[in-house]
Amino acid sequence: MEEFTELGEAVLWKAVCSSLPQEEVERRVGGIFCGTSGGWKLSDKPFNDETPNPCPCSEAPETHKHYLFSC
Repeated sequence: MEEFTELGEAVLWKAVCSSLPQEEVERRVGGIFCGTSGGWKLSDKPFNDETPNPCPCSEAPETHKHYLFSC
Protein backbone atom coordinates (compact mmCIF):
# COMPACT_ATOMS: atom_id res chain seq x y z
CA MET A 1 0.00 0.00 0.00
CA GLU A 2 1.05 3.56 -0.62
CA GLU A 3 1.95 5.71 2.37
CA PHE A 4 -0.56 8.41 1.27
CA THR A 5 -3.58 7.87 -1.01
CA GLU A 6 -6.54 10.13 -1.76
CA LEU A 7 -9.68 7.99 -1.46
CA GLY A 8 -12.28 10.49 -2.61
CA GLU A 9 -13.22 14.14 -2.85
CA ALA A 10 -16.35 16.24 -3.19
CA VAL A 11 -16.92 19.98 -3.06
CA LEU A 12 -16.40 20.30 0.70
CA TRP A 13 -14.72 17.06 1.80
CA LYS A 14 -11.72 14.85 1.04
CA ALA A 15 -10.87 11.38 2.39
CA VAL A 16 -7.35 9.96 2.49
CA CYS A 17 -5.65 6.77 3.64
CA SER A 18 -2.17 7.01 5.09
CA SER A 19 0.49 5.31 7.18
CA LEU A 20 2.11 8.67 7.93
CA PRO A 21 1.77 10.44 11.30
CA GLN A 22 -1.43 12.51 11.57
CA GLU A 23 0.54 15.78 11.58
CA GLU A 24 2.14 14.88 8.23
CA VAL A 25 -1.22 13.87 6.75
CA GLU A 26 -2.68 17.22 7.83
CA ARG A 27 0.32 19.07 6.35
CA ARG A 28 0.03 17.28 3.00
CA VAL A 29 -3.72 17.70 2.67
CA GLY A 30 -3.48 21.31 3.86
CA GLY A 31 -1.18 22.02 0.92
CA ILE A 32 -3.78 20.89 -1.64
CA PHE A 33 -5.89 23.70 -3.12
CA CYS A 34 -9.57 23.45 -2.18
CA GLY A 35 -11.00 26.80 -3.27
CA THR A 36 -11.73 28.25 0.18
CA SER A 37 -9.66 30.68 2.22
CA GLY A 38 -9.54 28.29 5.18
CA GLY A 39 -8.17 25.34 3.21
CA TRP A 40 -8.53 21.67 4.12
CA LYS A 41 -8.81 20.90 7.85
CA LEU A 42 -9.19 17.57 9.62
CA SER A 43 -12.92 17.26 10.22
CA ASP A 44 -14.29 16.98 13.75
CA LYS A 45 -17.22 14.98 12.32
CA PRO A 46 -17.33 11.19 11.83
CA PHE A 47 -17.55 9.58 8.41
CA ASN A 48 -21.07 9.29 6.89
CA ASP A 49 -21.49 5.79 8.36
CA GLU A 50 -20.69 7.21 11.84
CA THR A 51 -17.18 5.66 11.86
CA PRO A 52 -14.90 7.86 14.00
CA ASN A 53 -12.42 10.17 12.27
CA PRO A 54 -9.67 9.05 11.92
CA CYS A 55 -10.26 5.30 11.82
CA PRO A 56 -8.18 2.23 11.00
CA CYS A 57 -7.97 1.28 7.33
CA SER A 58 -9.99 -1.85 6.54
CA GLU A 59 -7.19 -3.23 4.32
CA ALA A 60 -4.19 -2.44 6.55
CA PRO A 61 -5.47 -1.56 10.05
CA GLU A 62 -2.07 -2.18 11.66
CA THR A 63 -0.34 0.53 9.62
CA HIS A 64 -2.88 2.81 7.90
CA LYS A 65 -5.71 5.12 8.94
CA HIS A 66 -8.49 6.85 7.02
CA TYR A 67 -8.88 10.59 7.56
CA LEU A 68 -11.78 12.89 6.64
CA PHE A 69 -11.08 16.54 5.82
CA SER A 70 -13.46 19.40 5.19
CA CYS A 71 -13.06 22.91 3.83
